[in-house]
Amino acid sequence: MRCSFLAILALQVASRTFEERSVRDLHEHGLLPESDVAGLRLRSVYIAHRSSELVEAKGSEGRGGPEEEAQAAPKRKPWRLSRTHVPDHFDSRDFDEDSLENTHRGRLLTGYPKSELLETALGIGFAFRTPRDKVLSVAALLAASTPLAAYNVTYHYEKWRPTYNNGTSPYVNWCENSTVDCLTLENATMGEALAEIEASIFTASREEIKTAAGDHYVQDHFLGLRESTCENTESTGERCFGDEGVAMSFYEDDDSKILVFQAGLGESDRNNLLWQNKAWIIESFEAAMKEQWVLNAQQASSSEISARKAADAYEFPLRCGFLDEAYSPIIDKSGLTLAVESVAQTTLEDEGLWPLIKLIVRERLTEGVTEAKTVYLAGTGLGGSHAALVSMWLKKNEDKSYDTYLIAAPGFQCIARDKYSKDLTPSDTHSQLMIYTHVMDALAGSVDQYSGTVCHYGLRNFTSSESFYDYCSRMIGHTGPEIFWRSTTVTTTTAEDATEEDLELIAEYAQNISSAQEAFDQCHRFTHSVWYALILLSSEDVLNLDGTTDGGCETVDPIDADDKYTVCPNTDQATTDCENFFAPSAEVSMEMLAIIVGSTGGVIAFCAVVGILVVRHVQKNAMEDVVSSNDQGPPSTGCFARLMRNCGVYLGAKGVDRAKDARLRAKRARDKRRNRNFQEKTTLLVEGVVDSGAASSAGALPTTVGREAEDALEAGMEEGGAEHSKKKEKKDKKDKKEKKEKKAKKGEVEATQETEIVDAVSVRVVKDDEVHGTEHVRPEDVTIGTDDLLGGRVVEKELLGRKKGRKRDSRDTE
Repeated sequence: MRCSFLAILALQVASRTFEERSVRDLHEHGLLPESDVAGLRLRSVYIAHRSSELVEAKGSEGRGGPEEEAQAAPKRKPWRLSRTHVPDHFDSRDFDEDSLENTHRGRLLTGYPKSELLETALGIGFAFRTPRDKVLSVAALLAASTPLAAYNVTYHYEKWRPTYNNGTSPYVNWCENSTVDCLTLENATMGEALAEIEASIFTASREEIKTAAGDHYVQDHFLGLRESTCENTESTGERCFGDEGVAMSFYEDDDSKILVFQAGLGESDRNNLLWQNKAWIIESFEAAMKEQWVLNAQQASSSEISARKAADAYEFPLRCGFLDEAYSPIIDKSGLTLAVESVAQTTLEDEGLWPLIKLIVRERLTEGVTEAKTVYLAGTGLGGSHAALVSMWLKKNEDKSYDTYLIAAPGFQCIARDKYSKDLTPSDTHSQLMIYTHVMDALAGSVDQYSGTVCHYGLRNFTSSESFYDYCSRMIGHTGPEIFWRSTTVTTTTAEDATEEDLELIAEYAQNISSAQEAFDQCHRFTHSVWYALILLSSEDVLNLDGTTDGGCETVDPIDADDKYTVCPNTDQATTDCENFFAPSAEVSMEMLAIIVGSTGGVIAFCAVVGILVVRHVQKNAMEDVVSSNDQGPPSTGCFARLMRNCGVYLGAKGVDRAKDARLRAKRARDKRRNRNFQEKTTLLVEGVVDSGAASSAGALPTTVGREAEDALEAGMEEGGAEHSKKKEKKDKKDKKEKKEKKAKKGEVEATQETEIVDAVSVRVVKDDEVHGTEHVRPEDVTIGTDDLLGGRVVEKELLGRKKGRKRDSRDTE
């Protein structure tokens, strides 16, 4: 028996040695499968090898003939399938680099080696003692709640192809950094293979976080329309890539409850973002991204960034195309209405996913019930925006303020004002909101407006040495429509008569936009990732004990109720600009253009001819003065000179000053009229003095040239009585006769007075007793002064005479 035992033991050792050798042979021939099962370690494998066992043929007895005997002969069993132990060195990485086993390392390991930073982040655990503990616990839950459908390799690779092809990944432990548990950067670990490696790492890491949470992590919950090919048809199953609705995870321990709102997936998530923030992206995204680059990331602006601003002729087709594009967070509204019967389709069209969000919250937080445990709200991506809206909604309707943590979430102020103001009050102070965003996450920090406490992380790591720094820098300076509008329809403003240079400029602009969109996507593969956020926040250099970050925290006030500074934009201006930009221009045919030009030219020619004739007529007399002037020479003669004279241009007339001639002619005319009036009035007043002295005994009346003289003369004539009236009639007849004579002599008078200008006269009418009294009045007693025509001066003698006459009259009366 002892010998039998030893024989059996020898056979087992030989068999094990053979099987271990067989494992190595299978690996060398590429026949040993890899194990990607998370949390397991491969200890054994089935091996098929040749067998030496003979098998007798059944039913061969009693048969005759050589053929029958051959068939009845015992046969060898060709293959044997056995399960064998896998040697430890196939699972170990601690090999000598020159050893044979080093060529087999990693073949039987579970999953792929995670980077040291990710391993550190996964070992944080769950705690809610300090602000730092709370932020890290929430970040871990957000990463763990991301469904497996989010790691769709095809979708990820098509979106982030450049960085995958370069082998860029902060989640993989590359051999450049370590020789233990690492992957070599080669073709087999780059491109789409790298997307698969990342998906495997995320899957394993997710399960590791859930394992650490234990029974406190409650399964996910979904509300909405399931994808037709989705196997998880129950509401508690994970979300699938084509599902339409909202998903929430739940964590609960002895002291805390955390509602975790998941981000959307694929194109539906992108459409939801654009539906909510179209106006902001058109009007405010460009400036917000520049501000984020300078203030949050603390990077310098440059002329290159300013030069990326394209002319309207290039940018407006994209802007207007984005404006006209219809975005919706829900594709199959009727199907979703059937899946969630309590929500009307019109409500979904107006409010998007908001009605579903309120329903799913009420499944965990019953209205009117006071929770004994501390309740937290959390979310990432658009799930973070939804968490903020829910927090504001519960504060308004139940007066309950739950601490809310958002990581890599877009803003929410304007969408709350625009669509959900009936359920919440965004203008109130919401200090319960705590937002954490990467310094260069434009999908979060440059979309809409935050309120609450906003902390920026990743500043210490955002340097030119980062693999994605260059991508982030290349997207700054472009507008929102240039970044977000990814329509398959090509819109250009190429005219039919565009030159080769125009076509080259258009092609260059299209290439620049394509490069900007690529840079935007590659930058946000890291800055907008919750896994990258978990890695950074795990460092004490990034996240402090009090919850502040390396990029700093600030309190952002809410937008006032009236939005007096117009923080939240609308699309009115963009609509007007696009209407004007694409307004059809009036097309004028050549025939119509010829008619317009011909008629206009005819009218102008007619007006020119009439003007020339009028000018010629007006200038005829003026030319005589110009020719006769002493300081001017004779004008030129000839047809051209006459034509120019008709146009007012006098060729050959030297020293011509038409303005001066006009002033002289006007002055002479005024002097003629003035002297003529003076002569007539002087004659009239002198005759009136003589007639008045002979016929009237009334007092002397002072008379002046002008209207006052005429009034005084009329007054004296009235005092003279009827005799004065008769003499006045004679005088009138005499005046008429003298006027006729004056007309004949008018030429001579004008000639003598043309150069003499009489300033003025002052005349007084003396009394009758002064003329016929004892004292003879001489002609020189009638004083002629130098006053102007508007007033006369009465000499002192006249005043004394009038006083004596008044005294005499008073004595006679007594």
